[in-house]
Amino acid sequence: MINSLTVGSLICYDLAFPETMRIQALRGAVLSLMSTAWPMEGHDREHDYCGSRLRLTAQANAFFNQMWLVISDHCETGAHSTGVDYYGGACIINPTGEEVATLGPKEGMITYTADLDVEVLRSRTESFYGLTLLQDRRPELYREVSATS
Repeated sequence: MINSLTVGSLICYDLAFPETMRIQALRGAVLSLMSTAWPMEGHDREHDYCGSRLRLTAQANAFFNQMWLVISDHCETGAHSTGVDYYGGACIINPTGEEVATLGPKEGMITYTADLDVEVLRSRTESFYGLTLLQDRRPELYREVSATS
């Protein structure tokens, strides 16, 4: 028997716009897949501001939307004529915003075994004080977020 699963997709800079993953969650996605080539500001991965913002933004998006996020990130160093390094670090983030598997700055593959639906349900009923963030939204207070001028 094959279970159906609603999956969203993000590409790189989409992560900087939380509305994208929110729409996926509202449409029933429990998982979003993201491929990216997230450049570092320098060459020191451990202290790189841009790379650490990728992680922070990814964890916040997964947490606030209470869904899984799987990231595949380019990991090349010294690329192009500018010598840019990419952050790398493919990872899997659970619906409570925890990184449950990571690859680090190298090329490879990671896996993680979980019951996706159960973990999403747990994040929306037991974790974070039992708050269901999607249900508790008040869109009437922030219509301007999607208004165009």
